[in-house]
Amino acid sequence: MEKLKRGWVTLVLLWAGALAVLGLFHLLGRGMGFRIGPVGEDFNWVFFLRRDFDYPAQKAFWALDARNPLAPWWYLLAKPLIVDTAYGIYAVRKLVDLGCGLSVYALVRTLGGAPSKPLALSAGALTLLWSISQMVGQINWTMIVALSFSLLAIASYVRFLDSNRLAWGWFLLSLLLYQIAIGTYTLQSSACLAIFGLALLRHRVSLRTALFDLVPFLVVLALFLLTWSTTGNLPEQAPDWGTASLTKIFRSLSFFVWDPVYLETSQDFWHLQPADCGLAVLASLGLALAFVHFGKTSPTGQPFASQLLLIVAALTASTVALEMFSPVWLPGTRAPMVQQAVIPLLFTLAVHRFAGRAANTCFALALTVAAFLSFAHNARLTRFFADVDNVSTALKAAVPTITKPTTFVLLRPPIGISPYNSDIFVKGLYNSAEVNLKILWPGPVPAQWNDHHDLIFGPDSAGLYAENSLGNPRFQLRGPASWVPYENVVLLRDSPQGLHRTFLLNKEDVVGWRVLFQRSAPLNLASTTIQSPPLRTENWKLQSSARPDPESLALIGTPDSPVSLAEHPVQLVPNAEYAVTFEARATGDPKGLYADLYNGNAYDNHAQDHDLLGLRLSSVSSTPPSFPSLFGPSTSPGSSDSATIKSGLLRP
Repeated sequence: MEKLKRGWVTLVLLWAGALAVLGLFHLLGRGMGFRIGPVGEDFNWVFFLRRDFDYPAQKAFWALDARNPLAPWWYLLAKPLIVDTAYGIYAVRKLVDLGCGLSVYALVRTLGGAPSKPLALSAGALTLLWSISQMVGQINWTMIVALSFSLLAIASYVRFLDSNRLAWGWFLLSLLLYQIAIGTYTLQSSACLAIFGLALLRHRVSLRTALFDLVPFLVVLALFLLTWSTTGNLPEQAPDWGTASLTKIFRSLSFFVWDPVYLETSQDFWHLQPADCGLAVLASLGLALAFVHFGKTSPTGQPFASQLLLIVAALTASTVALEMFSPVWLPGTRAPMVQQAVIPLLFTLAVHRFAGRAANTCFALALTVAAFLSFAHNARLTRFFADVDNVSTALKAAVPTITKPTTFVLLRPPIGISPYNSDIFVKGLYNSAEVNLKILWPGPVPAQWNDHHDLIFGPDSAGLYAENSLGNPRFQLRGPASWVPYENVVLLRDSPQGLHRTFLLNKEDVVGWRVLFQRSAPLNLASTTIQSPPLRTENWKLQSSARPDPESLALIGTPDSPVSLAEHPVQLVPNAEYAVTFEARATGDPKGLYADLYNGNAYDNHAQDHDLLGLRLSSVSSTPPSFPSLFGPSTSPGSSDSATIKSGLLRP
């Protein structure tokens, strides 16, 4: 028992060491750390939890998905860590990682006894670090909880077998743990196959006895399915038996060896944060060497390899079967729910079984890779949440509070939000059911509206056609598409200065996105038109015959100083984009006409020369600027020209 305790302590120290490295990166501002709030499907759960006082979160989840009935209770247990904090949901995931690693360690030690400690430590260490997946956000943390309970259920059954089938308390505990696992995530149902297989392989019991042990687990599963079919809706998609093929099976199984997202995340880390990537490599190597040294792993052959492979097969059977026959869940889409334990188990078993004297070296390299991938994944999630944070700030700057039904359209795809969960994200942000958020999604122009990825910008009399995600103070449901009047639409555009509100949308702006632009003219969402009276100046001319540099341009208005032909003070909304339309007439060549901005303190020196045709300018000023100052030169040499300049249609 003392040795078992020391093994657990070793894993906890490794976990704490990895967190300490992340904490150091966080303090140094290296693009990694603990500030990772909800992204992706996490928004659903945050929305439910914030309204739990009004409508129970478990009922809201069941009304939306009608599956995995115990999953909401795990969220309710973790609610104090998740709601209204940018750190909690990642902290929950780290705790779950530790629990999964310890569960793997407990299973392997139970299978092999004291001689299996090196294998158990190796597998547990890789598991608690192998938290990377293709999932956006932490949505699969409850699935990892279910996986951990399956591992513990199998370990409990092994303890029952090793007691010569006398310690029935372990059997009952195994049954209870299995029930928790399938109630949390139904695809853990195939874990009971390990019960049948272990009875035959480990103690060579009769087929009748093995079936006798399996039946209670099948009864628990059957009762769960009957309850599910009564209270909820079983999946509507019928299995597509014709889709199964060897290629599809091998493709599904390949994700339990290596997921392409591992390389993709590493490449992103290197290209976007090369310095941080180098530091992560050094930190990963240090963690691996320290664990190998203090953990005292050593190569040992394991006589229970076939039993461990059987357990891995049982844990993955439901997932592979779903990906083989489902028209929706393709190979690799459900694998992240069990990868965290399966990949480390397979790799560790292979190394300790076949690497011989090179086992320690191989394991150190594997642990380095696992730690590096965890840091790379952390950097990706940090970027995702930073982008979500920027979107939240821009939305609040454009519309501080929701006073009427509002549909935001984000004219670029954020990296932490998808069209599937954008509506519930913005409903949670504003704590309002009267708001939706639509984002552009890459793809061909649709001939008609198909699903929540598509948008249609119709004529002024129609509006925006998009999915109307239904909301109420309790929870949100997906609804049919409908026309949204343009008076309820707010556009946000990206720029080097960040996201800001814009009032104009051209057809060229939506090329390459799943947007149907059913308009003959650009969309103008201006709520106000400011039109100045015509201005007229007579007998003005250039001081030189050629167009001068803008900074030296001067008009004769007085003997010694240039003049501005028009000045229009306008109150601007901060972080918004404005379109300014000028109509200019001159007896000479008007190509030299230009506009300049003045924000109350200085001119915009970064862009002095603005073409008057289709001028589009941005302002972040919170003070009323004098806007614009117009200079009107003529390029016709030697002439005395006159011009009427009308500055109008400033659209805030």
